[in-house]
Amino acid sequence: MKLSPVVLREILEDIAEEVSRRLRTELVEKKQIVMESDAGGDKARAFDVEAEKIILSKILDRIGCTLVVSEELGCRSYCSEPDYIAIVDPVDGSFNFTADIPWCAVSIAVAYYKRDATMKDIVASVVRSVHTDTTYSYSNEEGCLVNGSSAKPLAPEEVIVGYFEHPRALRVLEKFWELYGKRTRVRSLGSAAMELTHLAAIGRALGFVDACSKLRNVDIAAAYSFSRACGCLMTDLRGRDLGVVPITRLVYKIPVVASRIKEIHELLLKACQETNLSDAPTYVTRP
Repeated sequence: MKLSPVVLREILEDIAEEVSRRLRTELVEKKQIVMESDAGGDKARAFDVEAEKIILSKILDRIGCTLVVSEELGCRSYCSEPDYIAIVDPVDGSFNFTADIPWCAVSIAVAYYKRDATMKDIVASVVRSVHTDTTYSYSNEEGCLVNGSSAKPLAPEEVIVGYFEHPRALRVLEKFWELYGKRTRVRSLGSAAMELTHLAAIGRALGFVDACSKLRNVDIAAAYSFSRACGCLMTDLRGRDLGVVPITRLVYKIPVVASRIKEIHELLLKACQETNLSDAPTYVTRP
C-alpha cells in the first residue's frame, strides 16, 4: 500500500528538518570545498552533495522505491518499478549558503509514479528555511501549511522579487512599472523556492518574475505545489500554468511569473510580452 499524502508530507518535514540542522552544524565546514560537476554541468559544493546523500538515504529508507530527480544526481531510479517520484534540491540558494547569506532552503516534492508525471501530480512537498527553521509544506489532502498550521496570506508590500541579472529582465521591470502606474521596490534574493513560498504565495510581495529562464524543475517543484494550494498563480511567460512541467527528468530554462493577485500577474505577463520575452524558447529537458 502506498503512503498517504499526509504521511508523505510528515516524512518530508522530518527529512528537511534534519538536513537543515546538519547544514548549520557539521556541513557548514564544507562550504568552500568544490567537487566534480553536478548534473547541470556546474561545479558542486561538498555540502550540496552531502545534503543530497542524506535526503536520498532517508527517502529510500522511509518512503521506499523511488525515482529521484535531483540537482546533483540528475535522474536516477533505485528500483525497476518505482512507486514514487522525488524532486529534490538539497540546498536551494547554494551561493547564499556559501556566502553566509541566510536565505536558502531544503526543497523536496513527491508524486506517485507514472511515466508522464508533471508538477500538477505532486501530492506532498516541503520547503524549509535552513536558517529560520520555518517550514512551508503541502499535501493535497491538507493544502498549504506553515509550521504545521494553515497558511494565512498577508497584505503584500510594494515589492517585486525574482531574477534580474540580465538587461532584458530590467526592461520587463520598467515596462511593469509603466503598466502599474508607479515604481515598486525590487529584490533579488537568490532562492526561488523561498521567494515563491514566503513572498509570492504567502503574499509578502506583489509578485515574482524570472524572465531570464534561469530555473529548473528541481528549483520550483516543491514551491509550485505549495504556492498553487495557497491560491498563487504560477505560469510561464505565455501564461501557461507550470503544472505541465515534467518531473520524471531534469527540466531547465523554466521562466516563472507568479502572484497571488490576478491583476498583478496579468501586468507582469503583459510586461514580458511587450518586451518580446514571451517568444523565448523554454523547457529544455535532460535525461
